Amino acid sequence: MSANTILLKYLPLEKQSELTQQLIADGDLQQALEIITITGIDLSTNVQLINHLFEKIINQIDGFLSQKSHSDKTIQELLSQDNEFSLLLKFISSVSALRCKLDQFALQTISNYIETNKQTIFDNEFYENFVKSLVSNISYDDTESLSPKQLNDFQLVLFLRLLETIYILDENKDNKTVSVPTDNLLIALLGCDTESIALQSSQLIRWRFFTINQYCHSSPEFSNNIWSYLTEIFKNSHTCNWKLKISLIFLLRSVSSDSLTTYLIQFIHSDDFWIGIQFALKHDIIEYRKIALSIVKKIIERLSSSDIPLMSDTFTSTYFCWDHKKKREYELSWNKYITLYEIVALDTNLEEIKKVRKDINNLFNNSLISESWGLIVYSTGLKSFMRTIKEYMVSSMLEIKNKSVFSSNLPLLRSTLLPSLMDITYFKSCRENPCSLDDNYCPHGKLISDLFYGILAASNDNDSHVLSTLLETIIDIDFIAAKIYCCDGIYKYLINSKKQILSPTHLSLITELFKTECNASIFKTTLMTYLFSMLKFVNEQESSPTQWVRCIVSHLKCCDCSANNLDKCTRHFHLFAMGEIFENQKESLHKDLGVDAMFDAVCMIYLNVRLNEYSEELQDSLLLLTQDPLVNSSNIVGWNSVNEAIEKNIINLLKPTTLEQDDMDIFYRYGSTIISRTCTLPNVNHLFDYQTFLAYTVKYFSPEKLEFLNVMCSSYSSGRLLPTDGIKQLYNVISKYCIDNTVNNVEKDKMYTNLFSFILLFSPIEEKSRDFLNEIALSFLRNINENNFCYSSCRKLVHLFDLIWCVDKSANPDLHIKYIDMISTIWNAVIDNPVTQSKTNFQFYVMSCIFSNQNLFIAYSDSKSLTRGILESYIKQICALAYNHTGFLRRLSAYFYSFMDRYKQKLTNPSGLSWLSSCLISIFVQEQSEQNIFKLTAVTTYLYDHTFPEYTKSCQNNDKTHGKSEVYSKLLIISSILESKPEFQRTCINFLVDEGHMTSHNSNEEASEEKARILKWQLQLMLLRVLSKKESLCDMKDFIKQTLQSLETENSTDVRVCKEWTIAYYFACEYIKCDYSTDLEDLLFSSLTDHSKPFLVVSAERILFLVLKAQSKSISKVLLNRFISVLVSNATSNKPLVRHFSNSLILLFWPIFKNKLQTHNMKDILENLFHNAQNGQTGEKKARAGDAKVWELFEDLTLSGIFGYVTEKINGPGHLQISAYVFHTFYNSQKFDIPLPIEQPHQVSSTTTMFNKIKEEDETLLKRVERSDLIVVASLVDKPFNLGGICRLCDVLGAKVVTMQDLKVVNHPQFKNVALSSDQWMPMEEVPIDSIAEYMQKKKVEGYTLIGLEQTDKSIRLDEKYNFPTKSLILLGTEAYGIPGPLLGELDLCLEIQQHGVIRSMNIQTATAVIVHSYTIQHL
Repeated sequence: MSANTILLKYLPLEKQSELTQQLIADGDLQQALEIITITGIDLSTNVQLINHLFEKIINQIDGFLSQKSHSDKTIQELLSQDNEFSLLLKFISSVSALRCKLDQFALQTISNYIETNKQTIFDNEFYENFVKSLVSNISYDDTESLSPKQLNDFQLVLFLRLLETIYILDENKDNKTVSVPTDNLLIALLGCDTESIALQSSQLIRWRFFTINQYCHSSPEFSNNIWSYLTEIFKNSHTCNWKLKISLIFLLRSVSSDSLTTYLIQFIHSDDFWIGIQFALKHDIIEYRKIALSIVKKIIERLSSSDIPLMSDTFTSTYFCWDHKKKREYELSWNKYITLYEIVALDTNLEEIKKVRKDINNLFNNSLISESWGLIVYSTGLKSFMRTIKEYMVSSMLEIKNKSVFSSNLPLLRSTLLPSLMDITYFKSCRENPCSLDDNYCPHGKLISDLFYGILAASNDNDSHVLSTLLETIIDIDFIAAKIYCCDGIYKYLINSKKQILSPTHLSLITELFKTECNASIFKTTLMTYLFSMLKFVNEQESSPTQWVRCIVSHLKCCDCSANNLDKCTRHFHLFAMGEIFENQKESLHKDLGVDAMFDAVCMIYLNVRLNEYSEELQDSLLLLTQDPLVNSSNIVGWNSVNEAIEKNIINLLKPTTLEQDDMDIFYRYGSTIISRTCTLPNVNHLFDYQTFLAYTVKYFSPEKLEFLNVMCSSYSSGRLLPTDGIKQLYNVISKYCIDNTVNNVEKDKMYTNLFSFILLFSPIEEKSRDFLNEIALSFLRNINENNFCYSSCRKLVHLFDLIWCVDKSANPDLHIKYIDMISTIWNAVIDNPVTQSKTNFQFYVMSCIFSNQNLFIAYSDSKSLTRGILESYIKQICALAYNHTGFLRRLSAYFYSFMDRYKQKLTNPSGLSWLSSCLISIFVQEQSEQNIFKLTAVTTYLYDHTFPEYTKSCQNNDKTHGKSEVYSKLLIISSILESKPEFQRTCINFLVDEGHMTSHNSNEEASEEKARILKWQLQLMLLRVLSKKESLCDMKDFIKQTLQSLETENSTDVRVCKEWTIAYYFACEYIKCDYSTDLEDLLFSSLTDHSKPFLVVSAERILFLVLKAQSKSISKVLLNRFISVLVSNATSNKPLVRHFSNSLILLFWPIFKNKLQTHNMKDILENLFHNAQNGQTGEKKARAGDAKVWELFEDLTLSGIFGYVTEKINGPGHLQISAYVFHTFYNSQKFDIPLPIEQPHQVSSTTTMFNKIKEEDETLLKRVERSDLIVVASLVDKPFNLGGICRLCDVLGAKVVTMQDLKVVNHPQFKNVALSSDQWMPMEEVPIDSIAEYMQKKKVEGYTLIGLEQTDKSIRLDEKYNFPTKSLILLGTEAYGIPGPLLGELDLCLEIQQHGVIRSMNIQTATAVIVHSYTIQHL
């Protein structure tokens, strides 16, 4: 006890009060506050003192609010420092009279702020309906004459922080005051539109919440006002994050209080409450998710507590329900949901998510929880920052079988679930058929299509509303391929359901989709075809013919109503439109006619609506649409007479005369549309005088007249001489027009395009006109250099260059340089200008000019020529472009192939050969992106062909749509090398050895660098095989030694295979010739015994085995014995890798060489090692890391073997694999008849080609085996490795067919490891689990006996006495539970395998092997 405390204890109250007042008067606030705190004396009776203190407080507040900036730290410091302001704030908390005066001051200040700023901080309607009830009728203490402050937003926030400081002091003193009117104002500020004020009010309410909640219980009116207000804020907080946060915090405080008010309980029962909670649970901000989840936890906790019910025993809303009678079941379900939500939405641990994947999907099967809650879990996972979690949740969501769950929350479906599936990286293309050249299948796209179909199919009578949501989603999607697959799913639903459901809303959404921009014509055509095809499913009761036709017209106008832009689907539109739709409502169209000419034309042509009067605009539209050859214009009433009159007028104007401006109106009105008709009329061509039209265009120039001149002359001026003077005048007029009218680039491009098109009509160009045209071209190119690029005109100009310089440019160096210079100027503009990025055809055309045979020959011939440097720089540019664009690499390869094919006999210049080899190899190893939108053009083409076969048979025209497969680039380079002379092939090898960096690599090598090295080694192997038949390879000895040494640090498994193969092949070839120990042999055996480098030991061991195996018929005993001695030693090495590989290799070595061994001791040793290795094998015979995997040294050295087959055989799927079928197709399609110089060493004929080898391999593999009638139904087996084993043994034992629930399992790595290649030969059928019964009944009708492999009380023992019916179907069960009861009832009998051991079950593969083998020995 302090001395002051002791003194105060013995002072009377009167003296204590006097002392306190004196201390305050002297300014010793610290001592006065201590006395008040200790004694609790009341100073309220001293009005003068109270007013004095309050005046000090107001002055301090004024000073505090006048400062320019404050932080939270500044506010907290007020409590920690003993300055005057801090002490005065503590006085307020200790002296009730001061607190009352401050409450009145705060009430008036905040109220004054709200009244002054209500129009800026509140929406008018919101203020009148909700805020006004809280802030009106607030009573003030008339005895207090306070002057409220006029505060701005920033000052109000500071003032609220000061109040919070005082409220914190109240909380610490456990001095909670009764509710004051200020609380109403604070709650009102929660809904203001100023974030800082609302958040600070929320923070302040934290310290007042207990009082507010108590007052809610005592005053129903106050409670009603508050909860009506907060409910409105919560309902409208979806577009404002901080309002959502404020609402959630208040709700959490409310549901965490001791008791809930009636109005809060009513709100909790409403759908608005749970919609808001779900919105917060799926929010991007984790903090909001946590608060919302805490609210759910508190509500579940209250519902689970029998002593705190929520109004009633039952609780039902759209999104949440509770039955007190099933309280325990509900509690367990919700607690499980909360756990799952925390794992996915808050913890976001992929491994944990994988563990609960089935539990998450089972949420949709729980009748106690609305399906929308499960979607909330998915939405949070799809928003994860971790890509691996996103991808996992995407794959999991697509596996949801009950698609009706997606309709349970359509806003969430549109905002989160569907958009998350549309990431471009998911849309990877592949080959549905391994033998296909092209990627023609997109697995993810197919899943998207199936999902859209499934959602609509499961929506039942709500499909119209769901369709609107799906179409709105498609509009928001940016990725065009995703749009197409979404439309595919919708279209398939409409086709299969045959429902006419398109409403006006759907038509407006489709109209919006017609405006989609596409970067490839196949995308545009496919999307438009889907959309047009949907229109035939219009609901004629809900939609009007006018709305339907306007939808069509909107598309025509989006295509600029140009005949060239009318899609295939438009041209076939009459197939389903004419006479089928709105048959009984066509009369209603008449009231809308006469406003839009295109609308009228569509009605007349496609709906047989009749009009007797033709406006000029309607005639234009009809001329456009009747160009469609499928349109029968004779059905258009009165059209033929109008059309004939137009044609007659044009013929009259074509007659030679001096044209004046008024005479041409009819031409400009009809433009190009009438030319296609008049040019077919007799005796028109000789009437046309192009000179007169040219003079007229120069005299009365306008861009429209120039365009018309070009169109007219294209029809009537063939075979005439170039009007040089007229063109010169026209060019000058165009230039002047562009300057005088400040023409933009688009208009300028159009004018120059028409000019150059006009000139090109007069080809071939005469010699005397070339200089004149060259002058025009150079003048035009100056505009390009000034960044005024014009795409279309440049395209025409390039064509013009070829006509101007059609003489042999190589004979005139100066002329050639000028040509190259011009083309280069255009190429640089093409590459740099974004306008041409989607104009690939033009880029390809310029490329063909740059890489012409003549240019390539000049670059080849002269190492110092400017042309070589230019081409080298362009090769680099094109290779860079090829990473994300198809076609460039393929065409570049084709240009070089064409050149080498033409000049192969002349290619002898060493410098030129070196340059060529460098170019070809750099093109060959160029990487291309795996995630490439342009790869999907081929996929889209196949999708279009198979969905709309009635529109096109474009499968055979696939190349015209998207070009050949990119693999053609590799094939063309391979062919260029193989067809070349040995000198060039040797140059390629030298280049790879000297400059290819073959034996060195970066330890931090990127994937692209690894791919390039693999491709170089594959080329090296091919060249070694070719040249080894023609010349010695002894000069490569040093390179081979370096390659062997590099194996020690080689990280790439595929490169390691290529290196080992190269060394083995070289060693085998040289050893055959010399038949004695070589330096390389000694180096190999030296490496074989150096166990400090285990990877090198393994490689050396494999190399020597490959050589010995290849020469097994004429083997060197010295080499064999030398190898055996080291192999036996390595089999007992203390290095696990060496020991495991050596023992594994013995399994291969012993069967081949056991008869070659002469000493019995060595035979015994190897045989023992062989049996020991056999005993160490795993039961499933699955390959393990370090196993000895080998290939045939010579037999596998084929094109398909080199380029992927062997590396895949050893290491699994690699970076590049060109199958034998691809080579076969390529050579057939190109009609190459070139014997590839890859001979088989065991064949006598020296003319056997690689092509023949491929053909022989394919024919051998495709031979049919004898099969029984046995059917094995394995659809209940779910593990891929078990299915792989079953597939393999069914093939081995000759079963007729094996079924699986999903044939995609054959692509699973575990399946492949066990099945090997048996899935290519074993007939398989896909029978889903829910279709097994139907499948078996179908087979029973065909005469099959249905047998189950299962232990039952009536099962028959499988032994030698049981005879299988010839037509037997065996149903396999699951390993864990066997055959389900419903399927047992479908069977004719069950067989069981007699067991005698302790364990009363066996692996499904083993059991299948027993029963299938038992059948086979009886029937095969």
